[in-house]
Amino acid sequence: MIKYIIFSILFVILVVIIFIAVSDIRFRKIKNVTYTIESEKIKKSVKAVFVSDFHNCGDIGEIVKRIENISPDVVFLGGDLVDRISGFQQGYELANILVRKYNCYFAPGNHEYGLKNSEEVLSDLQKIGVKVLEDKVEKVTINGNKIDICGVYDGVKLSENSMATQLKNVNYNSNKENYRILLAHFPVYAKSYFRYKFDLILSGHEHGGMISLPHKDKGLIGHKGFFPTFSGGEYVKENSVLIVSRGISYPKYNYILPRLFNNPELVVINIKGLNKENGQNSN
Repeated sequence: MIKYIIFSILFVILVVIIFIAVSDIRFRKIKNVTYTIESEKIKKSVKAVFVSDFHNCGDIGEIVKRIENISPDVVFLGGDLVDRISGFQQGYELANILVRKYNCYFAPGNHEYGLKNSEEVLSDLQKIGVKVLEDKVEKVTINGNKIDICGVYDGVKLSENSMATQLKNVNYNSNKENYRILLAHFPVYAKSYFRYKFDLILSGHEHGGMISLPHKDKGLIGHKGFFPTFSGGEYVKENSVLIVSRGISYPKYNYILPRLFNNPELVVINIKGLNKENGQNSN
């Protein structure tokens, strides 16, 4: 009887392992995820691509090809382009290819600051033309729209107070009449981001909760426990939209943990105008 119970348990464990392995391979395939946002501040549509959590690992050729097929007006690079374990070479290569074709704006994440030569890497990115936004605001015009691109940095040494200071700075230095985009790696501060009423907020870090619950924008495992509040997908509060990327890194980095119901993703964002009087799209 005991042998039968043990055998049954081992069989169940084996089935679970096989299921995870097969599912893991399936959900390592990259996909495009598209969001459409409307704003009264936009006159002519803007198409943006958001690449986050590359972690110095992925199929650069496929990522670049996908972005070329989208033909975006601007590219946003989320934090953890590099990785504190495997380094920065592939992350730098990806950025170097993209910045030759598109205007690229980048807010660093915890892995950038985890590198021993972090300042050198960020400096090199700036030298090739990537706009590195560490507590900075870039005022740009895209398709006739005035857009303020704000960036805060999320180093592992930062405290919550430091983040609050940065948010106050970029809020003060940006124009609320313009369409304001905030690049901020950690979605855990989402309530603070919403408080300043940025029009669009782009985050990453949580990797979709590692294991996403099917058909829901909810992850199982976060960096600080189970069921992170903002693990991946779109979250709206009043006129602010937060988009959390599940990350684009694959496959080697993600062998550490499985990706179940949780593909690596390239985020595509269509920002369209909205006529205030009749609520109709103005594009």
